[in-house]
Amino acid sequence: MRPRPEKTCVILPVKPFDDAKERLATGLSPAQRQLIARAMVTDVFAALARAKKVDAVVVVSAEPAIAEIAGEVADVVIADDRTGHSDAASAGVAWAIEHGYDRVVMLPGDCPLLDAEELDELIERTWLDKIEFAVIPDRMGTGTNALVISPPDAIEPSFGPGSRQRHIAIGLSAGRRVAEHEVPSLALDLDTAVDLLELAERLSQGDHDAVHTEQAVAALLTDRRQLPGGYAR
Repeated sequence: MRPRPEKTCVILPVKPFDDAKERLATGLSPAQRQLIARAMVTDVFAALARAKKVDAVVVVSAEPAIAEIAGEVADVVIADDRTGHSDAASAGVAWAIEHGYDRVVMLPGDCPLLDAEELDELIERTWLDKIEFAVIPDRMGTGTNALVISPPDAIEPSFGPGSRQRHIAIGLSAGRRVAEHEVPSLALDLDTAVDLLELAERLSQGDHDAVHTEQAVAALLTDRRQLPGGYAR
């Protein structure tokens, strides 16, 4: 068995909380959207702290509070005002290359159910299978919730609607060894009212470590009068 690559770097782009979850604006106030965005990324950082195969975490964000929230989990916070997820991720790739990392894992800040063991398994599996580009789809099967890229600049990310098939096509056209892996704890991200209710249901089952998100979602759903009908279970 060949030795495991010495350096795996997680890249975490985070939108400013003031701009987060705009698709929920019809049902949640700005303060409520800030609350859930902050809680979710806090739980993502907690999961990263537990991961054993992550050697560095790079956060790319213009959010003023992000360094305090990340604490010692983040090796570096790159202040970046670019609005595109792909552009922000590319800034993290540049840092990883400069510092000699073998691969990057691009993660979202709105998958609070992230399980550290599943992340470790993903990193290990893609390494053992010599995968250069792994696509982790969302629960709907159309978007991309995470990418594993080795070397870090093997593929330029292209997040957004329909990115699952687009990423696969980009990887194959570049002649890279491509794989698609379903990671249960990375399947659910938060964009819509349906996602919020699904997240609430998952959290109610108790088999998770997303304590901050659980508290935030409970606060959002306590007073149903503050939410439109489509948000109520």
